[in-house]
Amino acid sequence: MFEIIKYTPEYRQQWDAYVAKARNATFLFYRNYMDYHSDRFKDYSLLFFKKGKLHSILPAHQVGKTLCSHFGLTYGGLIMNIHVTISDVCQLFEELNLYLRLKGFEKVQYRPIPWIYHLHPSEEDLYAIFWKCKAHLSLRNIGTTIFMQQKLRWRKDHLRRLKKAHQNGVTVVRDASLSEFWEVLNENLEKRFGAKPVHTLQEMELLKSRFPKNIIQYNAYRNGHIIGGLTFYITQQVVHGQYSSTNDEGKEFGAMEAIYEQIMYHDYPDYPYLDFGSSTEQQGAWINDAFWHPEAPVRGFNVRSRLSAMNPLLDGGRAANLKLEQSGIKFATPTVNKINALPESPNEVSERMMLIERLGGVLKYSDVADRVFRSNLLMIDLHFPRVLTEMIRIMHLDGISRISELTEVIKQMNPLKIKDELINKHCFYEFKIKQFLMALALGMRPAKIYNGQDSAVEGILLVGGNGEVLCYHKSEKQVMEDFLFRNTRLEKGSLDKDKYGFLEKENGVYYFKLNAKIGLVKR
Repeated sequence: MFEIIKYTPEYRQQWDAYVAKARNATFLFYRNYMDYHSDRFKDYSLLFFKKGKLHSILPAHQVGKTLCSHFGLTYGGLIMNIHVTISDVCQLFEELNLYLRLKGFEKVQYRPIPWIYHLHPSEEDLYAIFWKCKAHLSLRNIGTTIFMQQKLRWRKDHLRRLKKAHQNGVTVVRDASLSEFWEVLNENLEKRFGAKPVHTLQEMELLKSRFPKNIIQYNAYRNGHIIGGLTFYITQQVVHGQYSSTNDEGKEFGAMEAIYEQIMYHDYPDYPYLDFGSSTEQQGAWINDAFWHPEAPVRGFNVRSRLSAMNPLLDGGRAANLKLEQSGIKFATPTVNKINALPESPNEVSERMMLIERLGGVLKYSDVADRVFRSNLLMIDLHFPRVLTEMIRIMHLDGISRISELTEVIKQMNPLKIKDELINKHCFYEFKIKQFLMALALGMRPAKIYNGQDSAVEGILLVGGNGEVLCYHKSEKQVMEDFLFRNTRLEKGSLDKDKYGFLEKENGVYYFKLNAKIGLVKR
């Protein structure tokens, strides 16, 4: 029997001491690292005691009625020492299941630590969650790691750039300036994806001050100014590139090659693994082929399977929120609190909207919450954000989720007040919605700048319920558009995670946010 205790700060010393001796832990599991973003992740880490001694620990956080281990750390899973056995782990997960049910949890999302970080083989948890918890695989990613002791030959294009770095005075500095590099990183991410790093500069500087031997910044310089850099996480046997970025000069003069040469042949030549991180995008649905070979065409397919849980076409998130302005009667603060305090339920968003209307309020489309997503939607049509908002409102209030059925309702409503000829003869609403779905399938994302050009994604590979594989390619535009139109639906995202479904005050005005999430139907 295990005694399961939710982590509180009084267990900090015991927790950290266990991490230090564990066979499958990294410095990311020390509380000094885990707690830096405690404002964004509601900690629900657990300690397992057996006969009065700390047996194992589980870094985790809570999202509604789901226990996650651990989305704020890239990976999580059960942390074990050398004495933990497979029998222990099987019993532990059986008791953990019961514990979580009693605490009101309905689901667990489990991301185990990759095996390259194990000091000793430590995959007992994967056996236990499959056989004892009946877990199923919901997501599979692939990463790129090289075994440094094999001394693999560099590709010719990398050797050319490394030679260019040597000939043009590129120098590499260890423990270099994070702030200099962050300027390059921010500019690159904003330019290419309309995004920002997961960590702010202040957060990374804080973490580096707490773990100076584990977080190392390498910068490349030419003629006295920075041209690129890499932020490395150093664990017991893995050198992991957490962030990398160069400017145009750095690409031309081999900044990355110069840094990797320093890492591999001078500073960490005895380490077993050099980890480049994930080689997939869109939650594993698309393999970045160009990462693997310089001559590989930059193309890929979204993969969806009806035999398991499917990744959404549009994965919601806070960037995909749409704002409704609350007008009509002016609500007092107690009224707003009453509306927001409605209990959790599958229909709580619609219940709040209906309560607002019953109390005399009016919810009218205002704007898209994220400026990049707003611009992306405007590329479809200057009024498309309003159309999408109305579709989501109907989904919540009337329970209609299929895109094709929602489009019929929108045609009847005609929120843009356009002429019947444009609606019925020119099929205006169908045309715009198909255009939007096609853009999503080919790479449009809420937080990435979309300019209407073809992306690296060329189509969808769909595994049907009978195992048959179907390919929809953008060269057959009408076929692919019709497939998307008839086989997609609006879905409901997590209110806590995506921050929507509540009245929120901004600059003296109350807004009610809805969230855009679109997936393929299961059958």
